[in-house]
Amino acid sequence: MVGAFDKEDRNGEVLASSLGELFDGVAERFSALTAVEFGAEQISYGELKQLSDAFAHHLIGDGVSAGDVVAVCLPRSLELSWVLVGILKAGAAYLPVDEAFPLDRQIYMLKDSCVSHVVTRAGILDESVLKRSKPVLLDGLEKRLLVAGGSGALPLVAQGDTAYVIYTSGSTGKPKGVIMPHSVLLNLMSWHAQQARLGQSSRTLQFTPLGFDVHFQEFYGTWITGGTLVMISEELRLNALALLKFLRRKKVSRLYLPFTALRNLVEVALRVSDRSLIPDHLKDIVTAGEQLSIDDQLGAFLKALTNCVLHNHYGPSETHVVSALSLEGNPDNWPAFPSIGRPINNCVFHVLDDNGRVVEEGGEGELYVGGACVAEGYVGLE
Repeated sequence: MVGAFDKEDRNGEVLASSLGELFDGVAERFSALTAVEFGAEQISYGELKQLSDAFAHHLIGDGVSAGDVVAVCLPRSLELSWVLVGILKAGAAYLPVDEAFPLDRQIYMLKDSCVSHVVTRAGILDESVLKRSKPVLLDGLEKRLLVAGGSGALPLVAQGDTAYVIYTSGSTGKPKGVIMPHSVLLNLMSWHAQQARLGQSSRTLQFTPLGFDVHFQEFYGTWITGGTLVMISEELRLNALALLKFLRRKKVSRLYLPFTALRNLVEVALRVSDRSLIPDHLKDIVTAGEQLSIDDQLGAFLKALTNCVLHNHYGPSETHVVSALSLEGNPDNWPAFPSIGRPINNCVFHVLDDNGRVVEEGGEGELYVGGACVAEGYVGLE
């Protein structure tokens, strides 16, 4: 065991009651190390703790109460880190709202989840969105937080309290807000820390938009081992050629990518005959969200790397990650369509037929997931 999980009981259960408490343990151990970097800017673990504490006190002073849902609509920036941790420390849950979403979807999400406050910057959200809850504008706030700090104890947050609300795409109907408690995410991070590869300190790219749950692994999966989260602009995120050069220059060692994005990156990297676009510091590539397939291009890309492992994660928004498979060695020996692997700690799988009976090995059925990986439910439908 490493990093923040040195304090566990004999059954491997995380003793931290909340993600805020978990991060404070990390910050105490790695205080002087860089937690997040964005361009030429950096923030240490100690500074991140100080700012998140001060922001939590600021939110409480502004009327945020334990159990509230606080929307976050911000561009990619260092401040995202202390905003997210600060909301959790205030006893609230965060709701990511993408500024690119249509206006009616933004309004629906805020109304449906009964948002109390919106953390944003001036000019990002339409006034019709802001008037539905109390705005917390970050313009110039960081300097005031550093001066004001915060005093007094922050609320006690229990494992069963909500950490975030993330809305489904709505592709099969009206978007639904998934209510994810601290307990599920703490279990995921405990499993993360126990993995030989994922439990190592890393320089992890922050690629995923906040509206997708994988962002949580990028942030906390990096922090629990004292790694550095490397943030990028939205323009860089969408430019595969520039991103490959960035990965080499910044010596990024871990990537979380949807399979489509990974294939695009691989295709661009292999267009040149030399190794100038191969990000040779990569040690772990984690893909999820779509069925993984191994073709000649992906195999060639991975062979060009040194000792890099491909991790296939599976799990819908209603569970986050529930299973994983790590592929090592020669890609020529991997199946064309790898499985979703085995359940992570404290998760249980059952394959059942239409009558709810267990399917015999080799048979087909529906996958049922249980254990410490299932969300509380949907907003308004718990």
